[in-house]
Amino acid sequence: MASLTEVMYRTRIVLKATLFSVIFLVIAWNIYKYVYNQYRRRYPLPPPPPNVFYGRLTELSWPPNKTDLTDGIDLKYNISKTKERQLKNKVGYVLAYLKNRANIWGPNELVETAKVMGFDNKEGRLPDRPTWVRFYKNNNTTLDIDEETGYFDVTTKGINKLNLAIGSFFQVDEATNFVKSWLSKALFWSDDLVLDRVDYFSILNGKKIKVDAISDAKIIKLSYRRQLIFNRPSLFNEAEPIVEIEVAKPEGKINVLTARFRYRPVFLNKPATYPLVFPNQSWQYLKQGKGFIIRAPAGSVVVDKVELVFYDPMAPYRYMVPAYLFSSSKSDFMALSSALP
Repeated sequence: MASLTEVMYRTRIVLKATLFSVIFLVIAWNIYKYVYNQYRRRYPLPPPPPNVFYGRLTELSWPPNKTDLTDGIDLKYNISKTKERQLKNKVGYVLAYLKNRANIWGPNELVETAKVMGFDNKEGRLPDRPTWVRFYKNNNTTLDIDEETGYFDVTTKGINKLNLAIGSFFQVDEATNFVKSWLSKALFWSDDLVLDRVDYFSILNGKKIKVDAISDAKIIKLSYRRQLIFNRPSLFNEAEPIVEIEVAKPEGKINVLTARFRYRPVFLNKPATYPLVFPNQSWQYLKQGKGFIIRAPAGSVVVDKVELVFYDPMAPYRYMVPAYLFSSSKSDFMALSSALP
């Protein structure tokens, strides 16, 4: 029979061995996780097979390019193969635009919507845009609404002649709260609209000029974009704001001077998934004119950055689609091209 001393000695050996084993397993597990994560970061698992829910999509009609890639621009494509593989293996979400109120407007609802926005008088349809209807509230300010898409424009003539309050009596918070309330009353506001930029303008010698300080401003311009969708930005049409509204205080009362509203809601609950092309294939699309050049300086440009984004096209195109945004870390170049085959 073993003595008590021998039992305690053997027990200590077992406990030490168990402790060392646990420590070894913890260290080995963490090393395995680190190596696996590094491997998957470099070679990620492919996404589930695309469902191609909406079938074959009609070809996008891109805005006309203002810049010719062959005109004084020396482009060099320098995207790594690793980066190409990483983007190719991401999910290519395609989002359908929801039917908005414009699709179900009754005979009088368009008129009531215009009234809520402050435009009581209906002028009629625009000859050059038959689906657009014009309303006005005075001789200077008009509201044009597209009854098919819900897009609208507000235009004011003779802004330079209005008696506008300066910025010390007019703040950004006041402007943003007014715009949200104005759009909400007409059921145009959406919580995925995010304020992206604020610009200030004044009137000098009868002309509208941009100023840096709100204390010098008589007009505040608010530009909105969509919030991130699946952690990806979206670019509208020619990479312009999806909503732009200028507000001021003529006669001491805040009012909308100009507006450009091009927002359409999208269906996020069940996005369709489509296969993506490699960025270098999308780059070839761009060179073939199937894309849009946002900015392109003259001279030598090294395209070394690419990002998977959403392209938010103008109506009547029915889907928001994945696209590649190409840019350069050393020059002011930016271009957009389809990420779909």
